Amino acid sequence: MITSYGKCTNGNVAVLFGLAAPVIAGIAAVGVDYSDASRVRASLSATADAAALAGARELDGNGRAAEAQAALYVAQKHPEAAHQIEVSVSRGRVTVDLSVQRRGLFGNLLSKQTMPIAVRAVAINGTRPAPCMLAVGTDEPIGIALIGSAKISASKCAVASNSKGADSIYLQGAAKLNAYQVCAAGGTGKANTSPPPENCAETADPYVEKVLRPDTSRSDKTTGTGVSTYTGPCDYTNKHLDAKDKGTTELSPGIYCGGLSIHSADAKMKPGLYIMQDGPLSLQGNATLQGSGVSILLAGVNAILDMQGSPKVTLSAMSSGPLAGMAIASDTPASPILTSTLQGSPDLVVTGSIYLPHQRLEMQGSPLLNVLGQKDSLIALSFRLQGSPDINISSDHTTMASVPSGVWLIE
Repeated sequence: MITSYGKCTNGNVAVLFGLAAPVIAGIAAVGVDYSDASRVRASLSATADAAALAGARELDGNGRAAEAQAALYVAQKHPEAAHQIEVSVSRGRVTVDLSVQRRGLFGNLLSKQTMPIAVRAVAINGTRPAPCMLAVGTDEPIGIALIGSAKISASKCAVASNSKGADSIYLQGAAKLNAYQVCAAGGTGKANTSPPPENCAETADPYVEKVLRPDTSRSDKTTGTGVSTYTGPCDYTNKHLDAKDKGTTELSPGIYCGGLSIHSADAKMKPGLYIMQDGPLSLQGNATLQGSGVSILLAGVNAILDMQGSPKVTLSAMSSGPLAGMAIASDTPASPILTSTLQGSPDLVVTGSIYLPHQRLEMQGSPLLNVLGQKDSLIALSFRLQGSPDINISSDHTTMASVPSGVWLIE
């Protein structure tokens, strides 16, 4: 009996539980307090963001209205918070700092100390340099997509997407986007850009009011179904060059109805305006195309860029006329949406802007696109780069015009 008594351990569980209970309760209490602190921080942060934005919208000559508006918002949402509001009129900036001392709900059973919680928000109201690369499509699910080893380099200018989607700018794999500034009107998910993307107001199309055709009576009139009703003149119809055309073929400005196709042939454009009416500018194989003082307008049905294989294009834009400063532009209709494609290993070097406001630009394989001018821009409805495409833009933000930026948070 004594032996049995000595071996009895039935009460040990209760003893161990009694010893562990305070520790378990303390850990649980700290967990509850941490969760509560996270909730308070999130609420405080949302208030700081909204207050900074409200203040920035009221920026005036002395900043008093901005400070008053921000303070009013804080007082309405978190009157218990200590706040400091700084307004810089010259920089168009409103900074809101909020802090509270939070006493634990349960954790202060172990400690009487309070937990400081502090947040900061900074909002800007002003202008910013016009982007050198812009996806103008607000309704596109993704404005700029880089997949695989795709790369965009624009170290001296801004890259922006007007897409309101959750992935306004999207990077996957080893893709890289390096720019002076990266702006998205929508979300950016986990887009790892350099610098990190900012949430910016939508950027207006800088050329939306520009009349691209020298004679508007020749403009394509579409039904929205992809059927052209163009009735103007044609200087060339379904112009085609191929390997049988030896040497370098010299091309003249004019209206190329049905577009221009160059397949493994060499061509040089005389200075002037080239209108691809109801057809693509198509380069296949190892075709080459060069021109100085040249602007190309894509107009009407199926008027797209179609470059496949390893063609090489070198163009510099006209310096006068409706398309001055534009190497390639499009006035194709908004519906149906067209897609211009660079597939394989095309090499496109332009001095002048590329403007495709109603077209998606897709680059697949290893195409190379260099935009060389200090004020040039690359604009499309949206961009999709897959594989190892490479876009290099030499524009400098110090030479670009400023655009209204509205109000947005930078911190």
